[in-house]
Amino acid sequence: MSKATVMVVKVGTKTLTDARGDLDLNFMRALSRQLCTLRRQGQGVVLVTSGAVRAGMFQLGLRECRDLPEQQAAAAVGQIRLMRTYGDFCRDDGVDVAQVLLSRGDVADRQRYLNARNTLHALLGRGVLPIINENDTVTTEEIQFGDNDQLAAQVCQLVTADVLLFLTDIDGFLMPDADGRPQLVREVRGVTPEVLAAAGGSVSGFGRGGMTSKLNAARIAARIGCRTVMARGKPEHGEPPLLAVAAGENPGTTFHPGERTLKGRKRWLATSAPVEGALTVDAGAARALVGGKSLLAVGVRAVEGDFGPGDLVVVRGPDGGEVARGLSNYAADEIRRVQGCRSDAIAATLGYHGAAEVVHCDNLATADLLASSGEGDEA
Repeated sequence: MSKATVMVVKVGTKTLTDARGDLDLNFMRALSRQLCTLRRQGQGVVLVTSGAVRAGMFQLGLRECRDLPEQQAAAAVGQIRLMRTYGDFCRDDGVDVAQVLLSRGDVADRQRYLNARNTLHALLGRGVLPIINENDTVTTEEIQFGDNDQLAAQVCQLVTADVLLFLTDIDGFLMPDADGRPQLVREVRGVTPEVLAAAGGSVSGFGRGGMTSKLNAARIAARIGCRTVMARGKPEHGEPPLLAVAAGENPGTTFHPGERTLKGRKRWLATSAPVEGALTVDAGAARALVGGKSLLAVGVRAVEGDFGPGDLVVVRGPDGGEVARGLSNYAADEIRRVQGCRSDAIAATLGYHGAAEVVHCDNLATADLLASSGEGDEA
């Protein structure tokens, strides 16, 4: 297994806090020390941290947050505690840190996505450790990632990471054996329905993630050629396993990417852009898309949603299965008017000359790439 050149480390609330519910300073010191060691060795490393809400609740003496504004207030207080603690520990090891707060809108919008990517690359280029959290103080349910597992997967895309490390409170991914007893799985090649069925939900009471969320994040990471490692953040004997994972070791479970990957703009289309509608196509069009062709109006059979030109749409085959997703050249109502038409009849139908393709192949990612990965280039 190759060594990592850019690593994204995600730590959850339960791992980050102690039995009292406060920040576990011994763990944070050990985690910061290893992050700084990697930075000084020239390793690109980014930390995605949870724990702001819980840290704020402890400081404010709250046993629970009754509503969203109270939760956001706790996050505002706790985020300062988190950054001050990380900053102090890293400064002792001679590494500067930077706070980056992201919301789903920051990656769903192409320009903001590129801005975030450029900022993170600039920080890494200057030897700074970016510390990322969701912007819980202002995000609402409509724009939040939902949990930092998904945020970590998006950060992998932003920094072109080759490894995503989840520090959890278990040894790795567990699946039941023939007797129904959970057993550690060392290697996973493909997040299959069987693998997903073995996953459970969050049990900490504070984290919003859970095993299913981590598996979905691993699947997103695989699409860009990034391996995911899930391991215990606080081993019974020893420190967090960052150095081991960076050296190519597998202290828990490794989720391997496939042989192909999404490239450039298609990475963003497949993993970050919001879906606004859907198109159903005939069997011939579905085969053409899988073969790398553009989607023409003649192959469209149904249109769902109220989207505009440039919005992302899912393309489904006759059986309802996803074939691809891409940026539409036309609004939904325009496609409804020209569906089933040959390209040379579009102008006469709409009354103006538009694109010959409903979705051009350059702006389209097919389903085989959405489920696999391999080599790639800059996002």
